[in-house]
Amino acid sequence: EVWVRFFSGGEHSLTFEAFLHCKSRSACLMNVKRLDLFRLVPTVPSEYCSDLVSPMVALLAAAMKHSEPGTQRDKFVFVSHNSLPVKPFWRAHQILTEHQDGMAFFKFPNTTRCGLFKASQWSALSYWHAERMLQASAAVGERGPPLMKKVAALRCGRCLDESWPLASIFGEEQLQRFPEVPESLRPQATTWVEWPDEGEDGINFRPLAYDTITEEFLTFLRSHPALVFMRKVHMRTKFDGSVDLSLPEAWDTYVLDT
Repeated sequence: EVWVRFFSGGEHSLTFEAFLHCKSRSACLMNVKRLDLFRLVPTVPSEYCSDLVSPMVALLAAAMKHSEPGTQRDKFVFVSHNSLPVKPFWRAHQILTEHQDGMAFFKFPNTTRCGLFKASQWSALSYWHAERMLQASAAVGERGPPLMKKVAALRCGRCLDESWPLASIFGEEQLQRFPEVPESLRPQATTWVEWPDEGEDGINFRPLAYDTITEEFLTFLRSHPALVFMRKVHMRTKFDGSVDLSLPEAWDTYVLDT
């Protein structure tokens, strides 16, 4: 419901397209009420902490068919099923596209694991970066990408499939120069996520899920100059404020109507 209200601020097929990959297509067909707004891509095999890249590639392949080849201003943005926007559409569009021609946004941990350059998969790519990722995926053989074979041999952590999108676009050698980054790469978070202490690089940690969201927190997220989305919000998340509002109503009041 919040996403439908968010996208009402844009022009479908002109300022945005929305694509969904669902592990269970039948469940999505039952629960997604606006299939005129959200395009479902065919389900591909995926596994948490092992291969979340294949759905990303499927989404990119579908989305790029609706983009003008070589365009500099389009952004291909990945968000999770438990993410919500923290800006109205006009402001989100502005942050991701204004003076950002040809740029990609990735969020990095403060440290690297096993010497690998790791970044959040909830990123925003330009057309050129998206094209590079698709080309790299097409070149992968049955045994998987060379980087992942190297990662598997290290046996030093979990969810290292997250390393592949970034390395497939920019190359390992380029990324080994961290903290120096490629010219078209912006190390900036667009998605708010909260981790347990030292959990971002931990082995057995996941981001915190919000049971309650306050008006102060929503106001903070709305006013933050760089954040566009937040995670993790679930179906039972409640709003706690001075006014009794449902979560969608709170989003209208503190985020989308501002």
